[in-house]
Amino acid sequence: MTASPPPPGPSSRRPLGFDDFVGILVAFLVLGSIFFWSFGRRTQGFNIFSAFAPAAQPAASPALDLFGRDDDEATPSPTPTVGATTPATVPIPGVLVPTATPTPQVGVVAPAGTIASPTVTPTANLPDAEPTFSDVPATYWAYPFIEALAKRDIVRGFADRTFRPDQPVNRAEFAALIESTFENAPQQRNPVDFNDVPQGFWAIPAINRAFSSGFMEGYPGNVFRPGQQIPRVQAIASLAKGLGLTPSGDVNAIVQRFQDADQIPNWATDKVAAATASRIVVNHPNLNALEPNRPTTRAEAAALLYQALAQRQAVEPIESQYIVNP
Repeated sequence: MTASPPPPGPSSRRPLGFDDFVGILVAFLVLGSIFFWSFGRRTQGFNIFSAFAPAAQPAASPALDLFGRDDDEATPSPTPTVGATTPATVPIPGVLVPTATPTPQVGVVAPAGTIASPTVTPTANLPDAEPTFSDVPATYWAYPFIEALAKRDIVRGFADRTFRPDQPVNRAEFAALIESTFENAPQQRNPVDFNDVPQGFWAIPAINRAFSSGFMEGYPGNVFRPGQQIPRVQAIASLAKGLGLTPSGDVNAIVQRFQDADQIPNWATDKVAAATASRIVVNHPNLNALEPNRPTTRAEAAALLYQALAQRQAVEPIESQYIVNP
């Protein structure tokens, strides 16, 4: 007889109670929360090492100032640091910002590659052929004498930059030339108040100087005749007298070299001879014609005065074909 299996005993699984159901529900809720949390972190670049690395700082929202402007509008851009490329230079008030190609100032050496200001040509490099006076060109016979005296401020021209070399010289003007040429001449006698020289006359100091130094004389009657054109013989004789020159040799033999020697006044013969022997006499255009009674021109006066200075070795000699050699 076959044995029958034993009857099933009571089941080992007990039915879920209310508490079990609540626990399962809570577990599912926790797992779902974890799932949704981890999925949301992936959108922000989830890092498995985030627990050990510092969390990235979120970008701060721009702050607003009192006028509703954000910081980018309210605050100007910071000044670039040294070495940063700046699109434009902002000048500081009161400070001159040099331009791209500054003009060098006086005494500043322009750097290489910079075009400096035009250099002023030194006076020493300028040609000295340009005459001082417009009517005395370098080809004029008395140009060397006039130019040399003008540079020494002994002779002067007129306001229109002319010298008027062929204009006659009167006695007052010649006295002024004597004064400016021989300003250190010693006084030999007291000046005289000439009757025909009014008070306040422009040439009174020059006349007094020319007379007291022995260069010029008056006329009988205590007159000077300041406006009289001075003859060549007077100009030559006054220089010889003022310089104290005396002829060496036969006076007549010296003056006879002039083809018009017979026109020389007797009182002036020895003085003309002394001036001739000292190379003071200058005759233009004819070297052998003294023309003693012709009025002295401004050019001739300049030539005579220069030769008088050369006789005193106060200036360098000038070579001229019109200087009379003894």
